[in-house]
Amino acid sequence: MSENKGVYDMKKIICMVITIIMVISFAGCGAKGTAENQPINTQKMNTEQMAAKPVDELHTYTINGERQKVTPYYPIEDNYVMNIVEVGYSNFHIYDSRNVTGEMLTNRTESDKIIVERVIAIITNKEREGDAKVLNTNGDYAYISYYGTDLDYTTGTIMITYLMYNPETDYEDDIIERYDYVLDRNFED
Repeated sequence: MSENKGVYDMKKIICMVITIIMVISFAGCGAKGTAENQPINTQKMNTEQMAAKPVDELHTYTINGERQKVTPYYPIEDNYVMNIVEVGYSNFHIYDSRNVTGEMLTNRTESDKIIVERVIAIITNKEREGDAKVLNTNGDYAYISYYGTDLDYTTGTIMITYLMYNPETDYEDDIIERYDYVLDRNFED
């Protein structure tokens, strides 16, 4: 009897590992597709220029008027994906903030996947309770607050936030879960 339980447990572990690998690879595919649309500067680039863009440019944002390289988010995102799969979410897609549109959010109940938005932001004023500017915005919004988080931050801290939208409603701001992490401290005052 305990031998059958051991086989069952092993099958369960193997299924979980396969699921995690699939989720990470799908998330990686989504990140690659969205990263190709991230311009290096304010000028529009043609397809050949985008294909030739180095991988380091994927983690480059405008900070204080200059293009700056920020620590890559992959280790944090891999951990985040494993955590949400562990708690039971398996049918989701992570989108870079610049690729999330109002239309996408107000029609999400038609999709079979949960929308998770990846927000990269910089704390702009610690004295005003965590005000931050979104660095990877599509222009629709550029503000996020870290007020009330348990994270240690100051002006210049680069944060990464994952916003999981409620799949059962089409309200633009119906977020069912939010996960915040410190991404980079190299720009702190």
